[in-house]
Amino acid sequence: ATTCILTLHHCAWMMISFTGFTQHSYPRILWVLVTHYGASYLTLLNSSPTITLGCAYSIIGNIVLLLASTIIVMADLRLLHKKFT
Repeated sequence: ATTCILTLHHCAWMMISFTGFTQHSYPRILWVLVTHYGASYLTLLNSSPTITLGCAYSIIGNIVLLLASTIIVMADLRLLHKKFT
């Protein structure tokens, strides 16, 4: 499950960073950097011997980050659609 979620993360990050770099939107670029580190660090919970249900926390945390990134992508796509119609 974690690999699938991270693959979807990378698709969303690619779209957000493209918009961020082309429009010089530093909050989007910062979002990609921070959530990339956050998602990576969440995967450390998978093998944590001290945190029970660490794998579940990792998956839930990554899903929350993915949903937030998806909202940003959808907003960018909506603006792009309005621009060309």
